[in-house]
Amino acid sequence: WTAEASYRFQEGADPAVWVNQALLRGAEAVHRMGSEATVWSDIADAHLVLAEFDVTKSRDPSTPIQQAMSAITNAWTRNKLEPAAARSMANALAIRARWDASQGRDAHWSFEQAATAYEQAMALAPNDQGSQLAFARCCRDWAGFLRALAQDPAPALSRAERLADALLQKRPQWPEAQVLRGSIWLETGSAAVEPDARRQAGQRALQLIRSALATNPHLQLRWSPSVAAAKALAENTARP
Repeated sequence: WTAEASYRFQEGADPAVWVNQALLRGAEAVHRMGSEATVWSDIADAHLVLAEFDVTKSRDPSTPIQQAMSAITNAWTRNKLEPAAARSMANALAIRARWDASQGRDAHWSFEQAATAYEQAMALAPNDQGSQLAFARCCRDWAGFLRALAQDPAPALSRAERLADALLQKRPQWPEAQVLRGSIWLETGSAAVEPDARRQAGQRALQLIRSALATNPHLQLRWSPSVAAAKALAENTARP
């Protein structure tokens, strides 16, 4: 049910119903399986789907983030090296960083904490493409935060690019990686000054996002605004 909740969120739907089902199943699993670390990690992920949805609706995600962190603590009590719990913690910190940035707060430390947590999660599970995808997204959002403050977004953007490119090298037709790489191109174009650089970045973003939506039309609702933004860059009508 947690996977279903995440999938529905990616489609642009309110995931609350599926999150509640995931939490109910999680409580049953805790009773049945003796509180294994992976069960608590899944419970944390369910709370984080709701937290991320709250951020997209400009609602304070503090409560589901705190609930997720409580579940992560339970997971770590049982296994301090549980990779899923490490990934959940990184995701929780990234969501908090996005929320801080969206509220005009100083999110530098929040993004740095999230980046460190993703590095730790990837050290525990080097082949976890979900962590790599989430880390790339975090770095993209970090770059956007820095650009909004007129600070240099290049290091965060470069990190996002490397992570996304590595994923696409392994899975060239993965829609989630394609839209993410497209959104990174969109951020690159938004940060560029030269019209040609902005236009080329917009064209690349548009190509990748359209390819992803053609493969998985369920992503349309969430990503259609990015299509419009990429078109504006590609046509050189977006403002620097």
